[in-house]
Amino acid sequence: MRKGLSLVLLAALLCVALAGCGQKEATPDASATAASLARLATLQAGALPTSTSLPITPEPATATSSLPTAEPTAAGIEPMPPLTSTLVAETPASGATATTPAGQATSTAPAATAVPGASATPGPSETASATAGPTETAPVGTPVAPTGQIAFVSNRDGNNEIYRMNADGSGLIRLTNNAANDQLPSWSPDGTKIVFSSDRDGNYEVYVMNADGSNVVRVTYNAFLDSNAVWSPDGTRFAFVSDRDGQADENIEIYVMNVDGSNVVRLTNDPADEPVWDYNPTWSPDGARIAFVSEGTGDPEINVINADGSGRVQVTDDPDAWDEYPAWSPDGQRIAFQADPEFNYAIYVINVDGTGMTALTESEFGDEQPAWSPDGARIAFTSQRDGGYDIYVMSADGSGITRLTNDPANDMWPAWSPQ
Repeated sequence: MRKGLSLVLLAALLCVALAGCGQKEATPDASATAASLARLATLQAGALPTSTSLPITPEPATATSSLPTAEPTAAGIEPMPPLTSTLVAETPASGATATTPAGQATSTAPAATAVPGASATPGPSETASATAGPTETAPVGTPVAPTGQIAFVSNRDGNNEIYRMNADGSGLIRLTNNAANDQLPSWSPDGTKIVFSSDRDGNYEVYVMNADGSNVVRVTYNAFLDSNAVWSPDGTRFAFVSDRDGQADENIEIYVMNVDGSNVVRLTNDPADEPVWDYNPTWSPDGARIAFVSEGTGDPEINVINADGSGRVQVTDDPDAWDEYPAWSPDGQRIAFQADPEFNYAIYVINVDGTGMTALTESEFGDEQPAWSPDGARIAFTSQRDGGYDIYVMSADGSGITRLTNDPANDMWPAWSPQ
């Protein structure tokens, strides 16, 4: 098994990952290192549409940064408020405990509580007009005309921050403005909120903000890694990854929890004597299953598991390639993913039963991190085909590749809004 770098280095690696992930080097040691950077830096994926609303009160607006921005500049972060309406928060005083099916491990998660001494942090909403840049097309196929919005991560302002743009590349807005690393966004099913990962409070935790960047709420409080959070289609839960159950730096497992951080349930339970990374969770459109990446057979492969932790099956089986970053199609029939059978990553689709694998792009370009449009007609992705990492979109058959961002910095991890 090609094993990645220790997660003790996670914070330092993620600070530079945008400049160095995705493309493997020629030597075996360098190959493992570069690919490990890619995996460390891509522990998240997208969300799928339904209708739910979280009762978070918008905060007063102020303005900072050269781009239209909507991020708190003070240090305080408030806890996730109790959920009402269709969501019922499970927040016992001492935390919530849950046991996974089939005798899997039990884990206890502290309910979200306020940071001592912290107060609500005012975060500006959009007050300036968006800075629109022309959409540029790569010389492949016929340009498409996508709609909606795409959240993504860029280091164009010095460190990893979350941005939002229209799906044609216009209307760029910076959402976070923090000296730490904010990354790997995933939309709520109703498109009003974004869950993301940040090390702004010391280690990587799960946070939620409004889609305009205001009202940042910390969800997890854990001494270990909590990251890669994606919203369930019904809006009530997150799937995420963590090494909270021991063997830090080695075993990364898939968990689910309520959106307020309570009722944490461990879904995967790999043997302690054979540490395995399970990561990149993504929900099926009906919320019944979760696709993810596992090293259980040696190289990373796409797996699917029921949302209660049962019925785990392996979808891809290629010992000569790393299959990562799955994205479930809105019709529930296919999974898009990145694979590197010819040195660089390319985008593929495969039927959920493991049949019909098809390459959508050529691996020479280094194409990664697919994200479906809500109608299933298009796929956003990251590519180095024009130099650095930028965001592109293509039709679901691989035609009509269009470049959306054009910046000397690196733009990565696109997440398409559900509406």
